[in-house]
Amino acid sequence: MILQTVSATMPKDKKLPRIGVFILAEMVLTAVAVLITCFFMLLHERAFTYKWNPPKIMKICLLCRTYDRKVKQRTISQQYEDRQSSLSVYIDSINNFLKTIRSDECLEAQWTRIFDRLDIISMVFFQVLNIVLTCVILFR
Repeated sequence: MILQTVSATMPKDKKLPRIGVFILAEMVLTAVAVLITCFFMLLHERAFTYKWNPPKIMKICLLCRTYDRKVKQRTISQQYEDRQSSLSVYIDSINNFLKTIRSDECLEAQWTRIFDRLDIISMVFFQVLNIVLTCVILFR
C-alpha cells in the first residue's frame, strides 16, 4: 500500500524509481527483521516453559564470566546445621523446594542474558544492513 501510494505520486517510467526500490527494500528488510524477532521470542518462551538448559556453545559465546559468577552466587543455599530436630523432614523438603526455585531462577537468568545479547547482535546486524542498503541505493 505504501509502495502504491508513492508510485502514484512518482513520474511514470519503465523501471521503478530509486525511491520505490528503497521503500521496497526497506519493507523486505523490516519483514525479515520482524520474522527473526518473532523466532527469538518463541525460542525464549519455549526455553522458559520447557526449562531447557542453554547449549554449551551459547554459554561460552554469550555469557561472560562475571555474570556466571553472579548467577552461581544466587543459587547457593543455606545448609541447616541442626538435623536432629523433629522438623528436619519438613526443613529438608522446604530446602529442596527452595533449591528448585533457585535453579529455575538461575536458568531463567541465563536465558534472559543470552537472548538479550542475541537481540543486541541482531539489532546491530540489521542497522548495518540498513545503512549498506541505503548507501547502495543512494549511490547507485
